[in-house]
Amino acid sequence: MKFIESEQQQMLIKWANLHYSKELDLKIGPYLIAIPNGGKRNVREAARLKAEGVKAGVPDLLLALPNKQHHGLFIEMKSQTGRLTDNQKQYFELLSAQKYKCVVCRSWIEAKDQILWYLKSASS
Repeated sequence: MKFIESEQQQMLIKWANLHYSKELDLKIGPYLIAIPNGGKRNVREAARLKAEGVKAGVPDLLLALPNKQHHGLFIEMKSQTGRLTDNQKQYFELLSAQKYKCVVCRSWIEAKDQILWYLKSASS
């Protein structure tokens, strides 16, 4: 993950750790989970992580809360000019087919808005 994407993701996590959803009567932070698939690793560590189940293309974050239409919300953080890789596109299709919502967000505010929209769908 590039620095700018990491910074935006960190700000989103800070917000989620403080945000309380009145609609669901819970804090969001414990349900927003990072999936550390990116980053540079040495060959040995990359092989170990692959054996543990790390998969290229899985989105950066999972909001592990269902709503009326979806089992959970996957968020891929991208810079303003970032594009999905082919692996990421494949995972978006795979997860969407299993009734997960998948979104690309280019800032922590956009991701926050997507989460709030998604949670509103959970209570309506």
